[in-house]
Amino acid sequence: METKRLTLKAPSLDDLDNLTLLRTTPEVMRYVGDGKIQTKEKIKELLKINIAYYQKHGIGLLCVFEKKDGEFVGLAGLLHDDFDDS
Repeated sequence: METKRLTLKAPSLDDLDNLTLLRTTPEVMRYVGDGKIQTKEKIKELLKINIAYYQKHGIGLLCVFEKKDGEFVGLAGLLHDDFDDS
């Protein structure tokens, strides 16, 4: 999926390093969940859940990159209201 300035792609395990940088940054995480940074193990677990969710439903959190330089800028997407997919 693309916009004029961004590329959005389905998550994969290749995104772990980008997500780790994002989710271990206190300035970012203060706006996410309980506001605490996450461990790499927790981030990998959540990434695997997101991958499975996207494969099952065709929606989920997508990894967002700038078109001009391919820089990772974050996550965006749609989830079902309850997100508990167990």
